[in-house]
Amino acid sequence: AGCAALHTLKLDRCEKLTDVSALAGCPALHTLILKATRVRDVSALAGCAALRTLDLSYSYSLTDVSVLVPCPSLHKLILSHCNKVTDVSALANCAALHTLKLSYCDRVTNLSALAGCAMLHTLDLSCIR
Repeated sequence: AGCAALHTLKLDRCEKLTDVSALAGCPALHTLILKATRVRDVSALAGCAALRTLDLSYSYSLTDVSVLVPCPSLHKLILSHCNKVTDVSALANCAALHTLKLSYCDRVTNLSALAGCAMLHTLDLSCIR
């Protein structure tokens, strides 16, 4: 891949962005901001072993975050306003996860699996009904 040294990528409000498969070969990528995009499939990011911070907030097309597992280095995951996400149980397998923001994720109803996230110290559940 042509992005071997890329460590930070901000694609904030790139509203026509739907595909991130090209990022699968970015081994040094540690910060990725995909806020307010139309990305639906983030499975390519599972190959980004160095990924520490991932912001998918306002990604209204996103439905499945289980494809991010394993996520050995993921510390911070922002899913605020991802109103089609329903299940976050797979994130219990993200051992390094310490911050998870799920504000306005109304369809997430079961958080019991997150009890397995030993490092989780910040959980934002604002405005979940």
